[in-house]
Formats: sequence, C-alpha cells, structure tokens
Amino acid sequence: MAGQSRRPETGQSPRHDGVQSIDRAVAILNCFSMDVEELSLGEIADAAHLPKPTVYRLLSALRKHQWIEQDERTGLYRLGFGLFALGAIVGNQMDLRRSALPIMQRLAEETRETVNLNVLDGGERICIELVEGSHAIRNFVKIGTRNSLLAGASGKVLLANLPDAEAAAIIDAAIPSEDADRRQALVQELEMIQRQGYAITYSDRVEGACGISAPVRGKSGVLVAGLTVSGPEERLRQSESHIVSRLLEAAQALSVRMGDMTGTRPAGG
Repeated sequence: MAGQSRRPETGQSPRHDGVQSIDRAVAILNCFSMDVEELSLGEIADAAHLPKPTVYRLLSALRKHQWIEQDERTGLYRLGFGLFALGAIVGNQMDLRRSALPIMQRLAEETRETVNLNVLDGGERICIELVEGSHAIRNFVKIGTRNSLLAGASGKVLLANLPDAEAAAIIDAAIPSEDADRRQALVQELEMIQRQGYAITYSDRVEGACGISAPVRGKSGVLVAGLTVSGPEERLRQSESHIVSRLLEAAQALSVRMGDMTGTRPAGG
C-alpha cells in the first residue's frame, strides 16, 4: 500500500533465524577439541565457516552463559565451565542408568512387573530407564516421559524426599492457596511416605494402575532418583508385601552403587 513502509523480505521467519543461531553456536563450540583447546576469533570464524561479526556476536552470548571463556591476556577463547556443569549432569545420569540396569533387570525378574527409574528435572519427573515385566498385561511406560511430581508413586516418592523448602515451592506452584484441603491431604501423604520409606499409589495417576516406589540416594544421602515397580492394581495388591521387600532391597543396592555410605537406611530416613 502506497505510503506504508515494508520490512525487507529476508525469506526467513524469526523461528528459522533462531534455529540458525543455535546451529551456528553449536558449530562454534564444535571448533574446540582435546587437541585444540584455545582459538582466536579469526580461527573460530575460519573453522566454523562464519563471518567474524556473527562469530563475535555469538561468542558474546556464549560467554554470558559461561559456555565460552576468553583469556584476558591473550584474547583467545576456550570452552567454559558452564559446559562442564552440564556435562557432569549427563555423566551422572549415564552412571546412574548403567549402575541401575542390572539391578532393575533382577527386580523385574523377581516381581515379573515393569520397573522404571525416574529423576527430577525442572520440577517434574522424567523416566530415564525401563525394564518391562514378563506379564502379558502390564503398565505402559516410555523412556523420556515427563510427569508431575504430585501424582503417582514415582513422583510422590521424589517429592517426599526433597528438602522441605524445595518441596513446598513445587506444591505452592501446583496447588492454589485456596485449595487448602487438597494441599493438606498431599502434605500428610508425603509425611507418611517419608516415615515408611516408600510410596504406594492405586489408581492415582492412571485408573486401574498401581505404583510402588522407593528413593535412591547418592553421596551424603542426597536423593538422586526414584525406583518404581508398576502394574495393574488388582495384581499388585495381591503381591504388595513381596514387591515392597524386593524393591527396598534393590533401591538400597543401587544407592550403595551411587555412593550412599550411610548403610541400611531406616524407613523414612
């Protein structure tokens, strides 16, 4: 329309620009290796096949998040400790899964039910490992699935074993202050889980399903995961005591593997 300015057409949407920036940032990070620990701006631009102004802008953003550091004396760039922290998280999860798998396989054989391992992630729980049970009818669980901490044994056992302030913040964000009855019921349930050392839920998150979950601890008794046996409610009710016994033994064995040196932990401890 005459008299109305138009933005120049670049052929790229804002979403595409954002993805392109991520791709370019990754290309910059991939310029570094065990053999090449420090690089100049020009060397990074050449290795990543990017213009220097673009590289400088992305390096500034990466420095802000401590993914890149710059030597004040030489001006050379190197990978930052922000990446080290993320790598440590991934390493811990890999160690956890590797340590857990044989214990989970044995637990699945003993109970014939599905066994899954969940960790905390951003105020939710995420399944990071799974061993299916041998029954024809069994719970459907998928690695990578995220769920609330407020429903199901897998979530509640993690929530019950968090520091009080952290647990309270999650509850506050999920339950309106005016819903006092629901809040009080949840707090009482979490206190019971703490005392007995495991969680059992029936038809809580999924109708007709049962979950029995115990905490897994690492060094200094810090919570690292929740180990869960799940299956149809009717079947698990019949074998509840057997499953609880086997589950607690498995969770304790995995805790020892993860560095928990507190010995046999009393219920709720």
